[in-house]
Amino acid sequence: MGWGFGALALLAFVNMIFLLTSRNARLKRSVSLVGIVVIAILMVVPWFFMGLGAFGLSTLPFLVVVVAFNCRKVRFCDACGFTNLVPNPFKSGPLCDDCGKPLDAKRKWL
Repeated sequence: MGWGFGALALLAFVNMIFLLTSRNARLKRSVSLVGIVVIAILMVVPWFFMGLGAFGLSTLPFLVVVVAFNCRKVRFCDACGFTNLVPNPFKSGPLCDDCGKPLDAKRKWL
């Protein structure tokens, strides 16, 4: 089971490095959703191999809410490609932390 948690940590680290270094906002919108969902799935899969299937199923609603908030909280600036983590994911029109331009409210998901 150690390899599973190691793969999870490696995937999370690679996703974080990609989001911090890439300046392509369109690509980051696509990749971030896949990364967040895959990391969430990899968090639940080891529980089924350990025989904790009922526990894993009982945590799925909580995991779906956490994934939804993470997807709404991460926004990308179309002007400079900077990754912004907004404190209030339901507030529209925050400013980019890097260039100061308004963040576009459009999202491909949620």
